[in-house]
Amino acid sequence: MTIPCLADYLSTQFVGCRDCNATIVFATTTSSKKIPMDPLSSDRGNVALRLQLDASVPFGARLLARVFGKVDAYEARHAGATLYLSHFVTCPAAQARRKEGK
Repeated sequence: MTIPCLADYLSTQFVGCRDCNATIVFATTTSSKKIPMDPLSSDRGNVALRLQLDASVPFGARLLARVFGKVDAYEARHAGATLYLSHFVTCPAAQARRKEGK
């Protein structure tokens, strides 16, 4: 099996956010929860993404997310890691819902 490239995954396995229609991808956290991710890296990012081979899914790999705390994210970014943001951080609709208390 060919090892897929993360950039190829992020550029082909996207969907539109149901609230703001932005391009997102879904990843699975280390606690097995789905998390919507912005597919472009961010200098404010706190999530590392990687692919795990899995023949049972369409792309042949599953996108996994490791969420870092502030200090660990800062250190990872400054060590050269490519990090991403959860779409919960950038979605205008999510921010409006938080203000409404939902």
